[in-house]
This record gives sequence, C-alpha cells and structure tokens, in this order.
Amino acid sequence: MKGETYSRENVIVAMVEGRGRSAFAAKNFKAGDFVCEYRGVVRQKEDDDWGDQRNASLGLGCYCLDATYKNVVYVFDATASINDPGRYINHARKNCNLLKMQPVMIGEPPHAGLRIGFVAKMDIAYGEELFFDYGIQNDPAFPWITTDAKRIATTLKNTHSASAR
Repeated sequence: MKGETYSRENVIVAMVEGRGRSAFAAKNFKAGDFVCEYRGVVRQKEDDDWGDQRNASLGLGCYCLDATYKNVVYVFDATASINDPGRYINHARKNCNLLKMQPVMIGEPPHAGLRIGFVAKMDIAYGEELFFDYGIQNDPAFPWITTDAKRIATTLKNTHSASAR
C-alpha cells in the first residue's frame, strides 16, 4: 500500500496515531445507504476454526468476519486484502454507525460467490470514522474489542496522515 491514506469509492483509509489504519466515510451517507463490501477469501467455518486467532498470533492482524448463509456459517478472511477498505472498519458495540448486511450469492455456478457488505445505520458525514459491532464481547484473545467509538472516534481531519500534509 502506498502512502498512509488511500480511498476506494465510498471509504478512505487513513492512519490514526496510536491505532493504525482506520476507515472513514469518503462522502455523506443517509441511513440505509450501502457503504462498502467486505472482501476476502470465503470459506465454510469448521467447528474448531481458529483462523482469526492464528492470523493475529502470526502478526498478520485479525481480519476475519463470520456470517451465516442458508444455515451455514462462513468466514470472510480479508487478511490478504490489504487494499480493501472494509477490513479497516473498527469495532464499537454501543456507538457503531454501520450494520453488517446478510451475505448474498452473486453470479451463477460455477462462478457464483458469497458477498457481504455494510450499510449506514444512521446518517454519516464525510470524514466520520466508520464502526460496526463485531459481535464479540470482551475476550482476552481480542484485547481491542473493549474499545468503543465514543472514546476513540476521530474524524479524517484529525488523523495522523491528514495533519502531516
């Protein structure tokens, strides 16, 4: 990834001092608007699946999103998708501004694939940091889950990369 800030249509990714890369609205959104897709390798989740913890323990970060489609749980693993901004949306349990959509099947066999994305839970202004509820309560394996948007939210103009320009 070149530089500290990049954009893909609706989302800008920028460095936030002390937290790393975070996702911000690249335009104004109304409640219910599609914001972005969460792209990654899609696989069926196994009972003993620990891919997200494995990735984190290897220093790769934790970029796995679980979702159920037709009573089967799938994992959307965006660990290798460094240029897709959906993977940089941070967690907020109480003050999230995005909702995870239900997965949808796009295309026809044999090239059909599951896709998932986020919609605005409320009106979101340009430059506002994006958050969704990961659905994980305080877990020692994921120490960042205890943070909340009210305490850590920032706007694009206050990021490290924006102030460095």
